[in-house]
Amino acid sequence: MFLFVNCIMKSITLLIAAFLLICIFTNSKPVLKMLAKTYTYLALGDSYTIGETVPANENFPNQTVQLLRKAGFDFKSPEIIAKTGWTTDEL
Repeated sequence: MFLFVNCIMKSITLLIAAFLLICIFTNSKPVLKMLAKTYTYLALGDSYTIGETVPANENFPNQTVQLLRKAGFDFKSPEIIAKTGWTTDEL
């Protein structure tokens, strides 16, 4: 169940990032206004969110922020609130 939810969250994030990249490269004015803001990313989850088996800079939240920064968005470092074994009730 958690793996399924995690995959859906990743897919949605990637779709949003792709949409924003398309808007940027087509000179969409609303998106250009969004670029002037500083954004934050809050990642809630469990060991999959933390990326226990990979270095911190390679976990999903950090990779997402890196991609968004490359797209021109000003993001602070992601805040990751996750703990191995957390269930939805504990989150």
